[in-house]
Amino acid sequence: MRGAIVALVIIALLAVVAGVWLNRQAGSGAADDPAAVEAQLQQLQEALNTAMERGGQLTILPQLEDLVARHPDHTAARMTLAQTYLLANQQAKAYPQLLRIIELSAHAPQPEVQLLAGVVATKLEKFDAAHQHFQAAIDAAPHNMRARLLLADAHLKQGRADDARNVLLLAIALDTNDPRPYAQLAEVYARQGQINLALDQMQKAIDRAEMGKRETQVAYIRQKSALLRRANRPDEALQVLAGLAPAEKVELSIMDDMATCLAMLGQPGEAAKIFEARIAIDPTDDRVAVRAAEWHIKAGNRRAAQLMVNLLRSLDARHPQLAALEKAIAELPR
Repeated sequence: MRGAIVALVIIALLAVVAGVWLNRQAGSGAADDPAAVEAQLQQLQEALNTAMERGGQLTILPQLEDLVARHPDHTAARMTLAQTYLLANQQAKAYPQLLRIIELSAHAPQPEVQLLAGVVATKLEKFDAAHQHFQAAIDAAPHNMRARLLLADAHLKQGRADDARNVLLLAIALDTNDPRPYAQLAEVYARQGQINLALDQMQKAIDRAEMGKRETQVAYIRQKSALLRRANRPDEALQVLAGLAPAEKVELSIMDDMATCLAMLGQPGEAAKIFEARIAIDPTDDRVAVRAAEWHIKAGNRRAAQLMVNLLRSLDARHPQLAALEKAIAELPR
């Protein structure tokens, strides 16, 4: 999960860098025939944007590498190369490019570049370097909440819960209305075994998320439920999810959460019924049929499980999970 989050952060930061920093730096460091260099770079950037929009292959890498080799001090070209490496999932090649950009821009701090370098360093498990990048971003832009959150996360990845907590407490002091540091602080307290403090912080995040997107608030509600499950309080965890809107409770991820709560309460059969109810809304969703079958199998309900497997077969006779489900049913006591 955290890996996915880091990947999303990289993409978000790339959008910031591409949309703001490159435009600001486009004329920097060009050598021989600057106009020709800028024209080639613009062409490559357009090709990159097209590839990103259409999901195409990043075929411009050799041209970018050649451009940077010929103009090593052109920061915009080097940033485009770093961006392309990241989109190609080549973090180890992107990171040195970001370091060189930081060196070339030493006269004018670039917090967004430091932030991106910190994220990439974290991905490469260069945590000490990540700390330095995030701190540099904070020093250059003290109100950059994202930098503080990422610094806290880097501390947490190294088991420095106290350092992470201190960073987040300062972030909260700087902006008491931002829900994000409260949610992250909840995770810190949970790792320290302080579940009541964690729940208190998560509720603060939920309360503040009311002023933003509902999706964010629902994500925090799910995190609160997860905290209660970690504390072996599944009844309370289920009650938290029960407060969601009807349309939200039929989302597959939330149904999974509710089913887990019921299983912890010793009611796998009731967990299966959640998915059976969802089938009534959309009988074509094979994922729901699989889950209903799996929970019925856990509950030992041979007949009900077989009905769900029959439904699954009618939806997809070659479904990859059919054989495993049939085998599990055959192994149930008669």
